Amino acid sequence: MNKQVTICIPLFNCEETISTTIDSLLNQSYKKIKIKIFDNQSTDKSGEISKEYAEKYEHVEYYLNENNLGAEGNFTKCILSAEGDYTAIFHSDDIYYQNIIKEQVDAFIDEDVVAVCTHANEIDRRGNIIGKRLIPNELTKPVNKIKKDNLRSLVFKYANFITCPSVMVKSDVLRNKIRHWNIEEFGTSADLDVWLRLNKIGSFIFLSTPLMGYRVAEQSYSFRIAKTRITRHDLFKVLDREKGLSSQESNFKDFLEFKDVTLRTINLIRSKKHDVELPKFRYRILSHFKISFYSKWHMKIFIVGIFIYISRPFLIRPIRKILGHILG
Repeated sequence: MNKQVTICIPLFNCEETISTTIDSLLNQSYKKIKIKIFDNQSTDKSGEISKEYAEKYEHVEYYLNENNLGAEGNFTKCILSAEGDYTAIFHSDDIYYQNIIKEQVDAFIDEDVVAVCTHANEIDRRGNIIGKRLIPNELTKPVNKIKKDNLRSLVFKYANFITCPSVMVKSDVLRNKIRHWNIEEFGTSADLDVWLRLNKIGSFIFLSTPLMGYRVAEQSYSFRIAKTRITRHDLFKVLDREKGLSSQESNFKDFLEFKDVTLRTINLIRSKKHDVELPKFRYRILSHFKISFYSKWHMKIFIVGIFIYISRPFLIRPIRKILGHILG
């Protein structure tokens, strides 16, 4: 296929990783690509490094925002800068394997397909593989088509399993129908809002082969949020908006709330904020127990959650202090 692909990279203070990211994109087997970097007023050497690439390679373009637009503004700028046939918003701290763009372009076979995402390895700060992202049991074939409006049920079952910086979208759809990355309303789950809106327009393709390295090192934003969050997950800002839930979707949502309270409790203990009241469980043991058999992921959540639920009455201040030091 001879399709033009645009890669937009929102950039802010990633001097340690931006070169690796750009190099991985320059090394793609698919060559008809343009790389557009939007620097949100970085205060480190990220801008200098990116500018050097733009001066060296014709298909790399560097743009310095006049002001720091915030994450929402910079992602929206990427959306509105979509051009060519397909556009992807790739992150400045991840690694993209040699065939990711080719595999994604090849997956746009059916006319109703609006977006293609891929499975991903998790990597540390040095780029070493330390695990894999969650993949739903329903999506283990090499190429999986999530038909229009069918993504929602999977999200209620597994939360947001789509790796944000792996998604390629038809450029006209991204620019003219999505238009906006709504962090103001949906916070860290603004990406999920976009995926669900896209799936209301057409089908999603999920490629189960890991085609990128998703960085979960301590300096990454997502890692820090996961380890420190003590408030209800932004995921629910998106899920609460969905209407007409089936009984199964409601049960799965309760399970996700159960998971959320479990993780928030652990983070509170780890944070050493011993005077903050622990979040309360809405516990439905029979429903949660049944759901735990859907996958290893669900079972792990159930077991950890049960332990936290049973332990909660004993998590008085002195015990929380001890556990806080142990968990670090």
